[in-house]
Amino acid sequence: ASSAGPYYIISRTLGADIGCSIGLLYYLGNVLSCSMFVLGAVEAVQHSVRAYYARWGYGFSGHVFRWDVQVMALVLVVSMAACVHVGTKYVTLFSNLFLIVTLMSVLL
Repeated sequence: ASSAGPYYIISRTLGADIGCSIGLLYYLGNVLSCSMFVLGAVEAVQHSVRAYYARWGYGFSGHVFRWDVQVMALVLVVSMAACVHVGTKYVTLFSNLFLIVTLMSVLL
């Protein structure tokens, strides 16, 4: 028995034509959700920077330069692609670091 996931089950159960169309929609949904998650993360970082500077009385818009949102999103996407390229072994190795960063962003 193979454990290839939902696409394997759909393509074997409903056939290759329906499985292909559902697989393409599944892929498109993953791509769009990834871009939305990246933009949400960049906006959260900008909001945190604005809140940090507002706490100390500085008026900071959150923008460092004109294309900072695009650059931050590109750095985040490239780092995620590097994680995928390296493999899940190293992602689980750094999972404690990811947990600490997430907890610090929630608590601060």
